[in-house]
Amino acid sequence: TRGLTLPIAALGGASVKLAADFDESMTKIQTLVGVSANVVDGFKASVLDLAGKTAQAPAELADALFTVTSAGIRGAEAMQVLEMAAKGSAIGMGETKEIARAVTAVMQAYGPETMSAAKAMDILTATVREGNLEASELAPVLGRVVGLAAQLGVGFDQVGASIATFTRLGVDSAEAVTGLRGFLSGLIKPTQQGAAALAEVGLSFNELRREVEEKGLAQTMIKLIQTFDGNVEALGAVIPNVRALGAVMGTAGVQGASYLEIQKNIANSSEILNEAFHKTSKSGAFVLKQTLAQLKKIGTDIGSIVLPVLANLAQDVKAAFDRFSDLNQGTKETIVKIAAFAAAVGPAVYVLGTMITSIGSLTKALRVLGVFL
Repeated sequence: TRGLTLPIAALGGASVKLAADFDESMTKIQTLVGVSANVVDGFKASVLDLAGKTAQAPAELADALFTVTSAGIRGAEAMQVLEMAAKGSAIGMGETKEIARAVTAVMQAYGPETMSAAKAMDILTATVREGNLEASELAPVLGRVVGLAAQLGVGFDQVGASIATFTRLGVDSAEAVTGLRGFLSGLIKPTQQGAAALAEVGLSFNELRREVEEKGLAQTMIKLIQTFDGNVEALGAVIPNVRALGAVMGTAGVQGASYLEIQKNIANSSEILNEAFHKTSKSGAFVLKQTLAQLKKIGTDIGSIVLPVLANLAQDVKAAFDRFSDLNQGTKETIVKIAAFAAAVGPAVYVLGTMITSIGSLTKALRVLGVFL
């Protein structure tokens, strides 16, 4: 029992738990997202394969895939998003699910035909590298600004450059996103005071929006700083949102040269994620995590075989209990007494056997003692 039965039971229990968690997340993709059963079955094999390559648990990947498909991304494109997010998680950028949510937000804002999952992850990785921030902080708040940025023709690389530059001053990701969002909102819905202040220096909001789209966000912000040349009151009229003004002053103001350099680095960040993942995959920590992930993958495979068997067994047990419930009270009591007696037989036989063995040993000892006496 200790050497064989208990280990098998423990392995079976752990495998069933892994398979159940994985199956639950994959089933949600079918029932809540509306993906067909055949497609979900294809996803299962791909997710299990990806788990081994990226050292991520199958259930964690399945949760992330639910997030991706919930955003409307399907097929091979969904698996590409999942792969990029898993690699991002492997290099230390946070949970796969949160990274996948950020990538899908970017792709939906700019359009999959313009922004692939690989490109979005390269820019996101470069943003974290260039800035003073954690990807786990940035991913959940990124969706607040990318839609607005795409509407104004501001590329995701420019969004990343603004956030990365501002966080170098010790500002957190949420504050950097809020500041940038405030500035972009001000361009769409300008105030009369702002329009008047711009008119005094020969500019207009239409010109600013065109500058942003044609020359870039950093260049436009820097031009504003230089145009008003220390006239903070006039600049404040153009950018009345305090956080937005802080973002402009903190990036294009005190860090103008660095801002342009960061934007250039992020714009030229192609393949940065794959390079980082390749280096990470050679580390001892990754190999250990990959081994554990492989064990979970194997456990999930075993559990997927055991789970239907247990489900059928549960149905048989339920049917037996249903038949028991239909019996009269006297019959139920009789069955319970017989079951109690049967349960007691094993321990009773064990105790009796132990007593007989002890008596035999005692008798033998007395005989030996009698020879000496």
